[in-house]
Amino acid sequence: MKKILLDGQDYRFTENKLPLLIHGVDKSGASLYTISVIADLFSQGHKILVLSGYPMAREEFKNQVGIYNTRALFYTKDQISIFQSQLKDLKDVGERVILLKNADLFDEEVFNEVSKNRNFIVSGDFSKCIFRDRILETTFSTKVFFSPLEGFSVPELKKYEGYLKSVDKEGITTLG
Repeated sequence: MKKILLDGQDYRFTENKLPLLIHGVDKSGASLYTISVIADLFSQGHKILVLSGYPMAREEFKNQVGIYNTRALFYTKDQISIFQSQLKDLKDVGERVILLKNADLFDEEVFNEVSKNRNFIVSGDFSKCIFRDRILETTFSTKVFFSPLEGFSVPELKKYEGYLKSVDKEGITTLG
């Protein structure tokens, strides 16, 4: 499993850091970082429910945690109706961390359903997202920017570096 670092020190995401927004353009490192966050949460015992635009998210998750079981459920864009059913029907949905990955590939209705939960992560390239304003008006405990986004002040970043800002922390985050 990849280590998450904040200013060079080990950093762990916990429930009080959620909801979490992760923004990054293609090839910025945001995708791998997103999967590393849910792999870390999974290793802490959390159940995971994922809707991703692409199947590579599930493969990278399995590479990082070494196993795949029903504590982590993955769906892709072509399985959106199954994901939505799971989201409505799971009795433990409140205990699950819900990830909407590649949010810019989905519509606002999907985001609205995901954001009704207290423990959710949304990631993608929000500069391409048609409902960007709706996402950005949502209150997030933590935001991570791997690339600049209009309306947010982000320091100069190297490739695969993100700028993390939460209620109690701020700094440069990377994977170790």
